[in-house]
Amino acid sequence: MSDALTKRQQRAAATAEQLLGAAREVFEDRGYVATTVAAITEAANTAHGTFYLYFRNKDDVFGRVMADVIGEMYREARAPSVGDPYEALEVATRGYLNVFQANSGLWRCLIEGMHQSPAVEELWLGLRRPFVDGVVRLRPFCARRADPTGPHPRRGGPHPHRPVVPRRPREDRRSRRVTRSPILRR
Repeated sequence: MSDALTKRQQRAAATAEQLLGAAREVFEDRGYVATTVAAITEAANTAHGTFYLYFRNKDDVFGRVMADVIGEMYREARAPSVGDPYEALEVATRGYLNVFQANSGLWRCLIEGMHQSPAVEELWLGLRRPFVDGVVRLRPFCARRADPTGPHPRRGGPHPHRPVVPRRPREDRRSRRVTRSPILRR
């Protein structure tokens, strides 16, 4: 069979993309519950029945929209091949969060959908699995490198999770007198 698509196949692919684009917009604008197949087909300027040639139902099209967003997220989160796993984890997380921020309406819609449909909840758990597995794989390497009691691993200064400013004096409950924090007693 030839690798070139016929005109009919090209039109079908264009219609599917048109429906996906419209679905993405409608889901972002209206949310999961308020989105209907009729609203998607109206936004795509196609017949209602055309939708069912490409998708089974609203959950199916939402799954495809979110799969596209997750694919974008994984492309952005892919860390360059560097020898430093801490930096790789930082780059991956930063890319993940940038895409998350750019598609905030769809994430709101996803949370709404997870409360409405078990299929959407399963979809999300399946889509996020590769990212979670990647973070879990990098975690032991980063834990060995970053000592929470020592200096910051990259900047050489104080560690960000260690308090730099001494704690305020606290009140002793028994005598109601103010005592110094254990950190200040040293």
